[in-house]
This record gives sequence, C-alpha cells and structure tokens, in this order.
Amino acid sequence: MLTRPVRRITLITLIALTASSVLLTACGGPETPKAATDNAARPAPHSAPRPAHITAEQARGALLGTQDLPEGWKTAHKNKHRKKAELKGVQARCLPLAAVVNTGRLEGEYATHAHRVFTKQGEDGQATGLAQDVSGYPRQRAEQGMRRLRDAVEHCGSFTGTLADTQATLRVKRHDAPRYGDDVLAYSVSVTVDDVRMDFDLATVRSHGAVTTLVESHPAETEHNRQAVDRALSVAATRLTRAAAATA
Repeated sequence: MLTRPVRRITLITLIALTASSVLLTACGGPETPKAATDNAARPAPHSAPRPAHITAEQARGALLGTQDLPEGWKTAHKNKHRKKAELKGVQARCLPLAAVVNTGRLEGEYATHAHRVFTKQGEDGQATGLAQDVSGYPRQRAEQGMRRLRDAVEHCGSFTGTLADTQATLRVKRHDAPRYGDDVLAYSVSVTVDDVRMDFDLATVRSHGAVTTLVESHPAETEHNRQAVDRALSVAATRLTRAAAATA
C-alpha cells in the first residue's frame, strides 16, 4: 500500500498530465496595368480554388462557449507556471493516442489551431475538465491522421509509457458515436500511475481538413459527465462542419 506522500506525488503528476492535455495553446503592390485591370473585370472562366484549410479565425469561431454547456461550467485559464507532464516512451503504433492525451489534437504539424478549456467543481470537491481543440490541416493530412488514430484505438487496448519518469499503464476503449462530419471517433483512455487513475473521455471529429477533439478528464472515482460531453460534441461538430464547408 502506498504511503500518503507517494500517492500525493502521483496524483500531482496525473493532474499535470491532465493540465497539459486540456490546456492546450502590408505594403501596397505595384500599380496594375490597364490591360490586366480589364481582364480582371471579366468573369473568370473557372472558379477560384478552395482554401486548403480553415483559417485561424474560423478555428476560433468553431470553439465552444459556456453557453453551450450545462450550468456550472466555467472557462479556465492556462497556468503558465504549472510544470507540463507528457506521456512518453510508448510503442510506435500507439503514438497517435499519446499525442491526443498530451496535446488534445492529432499528431503531426497543423496549419492553424485554437483551443479552449472549461472546468466544473463537483459536490465532492473534485474538478472535472473539458477541453476542445480545433485544428486545420490540408485534407489529405487530416484523413491520414484520423486513420492512424483509429488504428491506435483499435489495436492499443493496453500499453505502457512513462509519465514524469514513472511507468504509466494506459487502457483504451472505443465507443459508439453519432455520425458527425466526414469522420468521427469516440474513445476513452485511462492512465494509471502507481494505484492512482485518471480517466479521459474523448471524441474526435473531422470535416474536410478540419479536426476538433473534445477531452473530458476526471479522477477515476468521479462520474463521467456524459450530458455535458454529448451536448458539447453536437455543437462542436456542427460548427466545425460549417467552418470547413468552403475548404478543399
């Protein structure tokens, strides 16, 4: 049985992981010749190509607000002084899951991204976190990222890594989800260090090259806030689809 100081250190480490995953975070040109001006005034023979990805403004516009959540949720602010804990040392096939747990988004480079975090204090004094990330990618990259994440969810049912130089055991389970966007994946991840466990309930939605992930985090003994997550996912997916509609 763990002593109280060790358990406290472990709990702080898991809280740091939760914080790191849910806090994510002109000159004029030359004058146009007359001939070019005349040509510009004529209708273009072909429509302009669609943007490759959503803009930063569109990403921010797809974020949730407290008005989209049940009563009691508040916007959280990033603590710049909190030490970040990252999950490391996982097998290659499970790296997409580690990326989502660490950052709240798909692995790899993104073109633009925005995030927001909410918290709710329970009657038992335990806090639950809900984070949303919205990221824009070229469509092919987003599709590839979702395929790798789905593969990880399906084949990494249980795996290990290190968290603050301590071994962590992760267990993953896929869940059913309503149809949103072009692709949707709902899953849960539990992270156990020593005998302390933190649970993450996640849903990732892709529309064109835009991807949003919702992460609800809570201690194992705290009940999953299904109502808030389901409501948030519906609103988030609708906004993401609307933002991505005009992209390639």
